[in-house]
Amino acid sequence: MAIDGTWTNIFGSILTLATNGNSLTGTFQIAGGSPSPLIGFINTDAEADPAVGWVVLGQTGTVDGVTSWAGQYYSGANPSLETIIAIWLLHSETPGQPGITQVGQDIYGRTS
Repeated sequence: MAIDGTWTNIFGSILTLATNGNSLTGTFQIAGGSPSPLIGFINTDAEADPAVGWVVLGQTGTVDGVTSWAGQYYSGANPSLETIIAIWLLHSETPGQPGITQVGQDIYGRTS
């Protein structure tokens, strides 16, 4: 599928995606960090610009936790205009505490 490949955001995070039907697999790596595996889904029934979502377990930044992204893949008129725009939730674990959930947005551009 067209979303397969490598993507980066303005912070230097690297996202690699591969599809198998409507399933996504790959890795997520923050700038200067180690890759963490990801799993997710893409709406293969969409005629264009499908919804997409994925989850990463492990270190995403300076904390351990679970991060999930939900957004949309935009195919654009040519490969240089392809983007993935997604909202993320990062829940970090705090022993003996309820933990903290942060919210943000990423915009990824294709690098390969």
